[in-house]
Amino acid sequence: MSRSFKRMGTIFMIVAAGIVLAMGIARSTGLNLGIAGGISAVACILVYLMLDLKPEPNPSDATIVRLTRGSWHRKKKK
Repeated sequence: MSRSFKRMGTIFMIVAAGIVLAMGIARSTGLNLGIAGGISAVACILVYLMLDLKPEPNPSDATIVRLTRGSWHRKKKK
C-alpha cells in the first residue's frame, strides 16, 4: 500500500506544479489560461515519464537468479 501512496503523492505534486506552471506561463506571456494549461500539461507528462517509476526488483526474483547462475556462453552442439 505504501507504493500506491508514493505514486499518488508524486502525481499530486506533478499536477500542482503543472497548475503553477500554467499560471506562470499565462501571466508572463499573456497567453490565455487554456493554451498555457496545454503547454504545462505536456511538460508535466514528459517529466512524469522521465521519472522512471518502476518498482525496485526483488533480489530473489527467478529471472535474476537464473541469469546469475546460468552460463552466458551458448552450449556447443555435439
